[in-house]
Amino acid sequence: MARIEWYASLYQNKEGRIILPTMMLEAALVNGAKKHKLGQQAKAGLFVEAHTLLEFEGCELAADALWERGENILTVACNIQRSKVMRTRFIAETWATNVRVTYDDGLFNAARVIDVMEVVGLQVGVGTWRPRHGRFLSEAVG
Repeated sequence: MARIEWYASLYQNKEGRIILPTMMLEAALVNGAKKHKLGQQAKAGLFVEAHTLLEFEGCELAADALWERGENILTVACNIQRSKVMRTRFIAETWATNVRVTYDDGLFNAARVIDVMEVVGLQVGVGTWRPRHGRFLSEAVG
């Protein structure tokens, strides 16, 4: 069962590489913008145009090889109703990605988008079991 849950937790592109999907990244942006009371503006004016590749040690490996090496598996006891249930998910302890965020300049400016990304990284995170897992440092480029 753990293996099935782990595979189900992976987001992969057509080539089998692990990705962060646009919907996950945009949801994180909205949650980060809410910290500045800009949640509705973020829904309307912040966009991630493409899924992003997740870069981590072993990212070039196929999912089966990642499972077999055992370094990207996290199993945690979770409370489901009144029972403790073990849940297994993919994890990358150290990771990076490049996200291209576009914005409606009637609602946001570059400085505000950078502020939102910093909040997302430090307080919100991406993925499962956030914010404990999935937090990151953001860096603006270009």
